[in-house]
Amino acid sequence: MYYNKVDLQEIFGFGRDKMKKFLDKGILPTVQVNKDYMITKEALDDWFKKNSGKAIKI
Repeated sequence: MYYNKVDLQEIFGFGRDKMKKFLDKGILPTVQVNKDYMITKEALDDWFKKNSGKAIKI
């Protein structure tokens, strides 16, 4: 399963602009395809596990 930018906005509760900034900074291990970003469910789960308890600043 893959998530795109719209899916990630829903997961994180971010608006379009905040999500774009988050993704453009390379905070998540995404793959950019044209103007969209994709991430596997497994990669997102791993990211959450590795960053649990950390403060992420945008």
